[in-house]
Amino acid sequence: IEKHLNGDLLHYTYYSLDEYILQGNKFSSIAAKAMFDQGKKASYINLIWNPFISFMKNYFFQAGFLDGFNGYIIARQSASQTFLKYAKLIQLQRPQHYLSYFDFPICKNNQHPRNAYTKMPYCVSSPIS
Repeated sequence: IEKHLNGDLLHYTYYSLDEYILQGNKFSSIAAKAMFDQGKKASYINLIWNPFISFMKNYFFQAGFLDGFNGYIIARQSASQTFLKYAKLIQLQRPQHYLSYFDFPICKNNQHPRNAYTKMPYCVSSPIS
């Protein structure tokens, strides 16, 4: 038995570009974790090549250019989400003790050695929470 709706169903996935970007960030985290759990590996080549392929596929091969500015935004955001997915997967692959460029090591014994050129400390007193 087939049932049909009486009338039209309006489906608005996103109401704003902000929502679209936030949702893309959330989904890229979910995808990276799923790939990690499946044992998939990523390299820096994936980080560069796959977003390029994603943009080309969405903008040219799926004719996103026919949608004008919105088609460009969708293709560009799809490439950005692909980049984030592989960046997050690479981050998950790294050993836990290896810090990212944005993490600061914790100073031992409250000593704060400083970079001679920038005068910025090499470490912080406690982790940022």
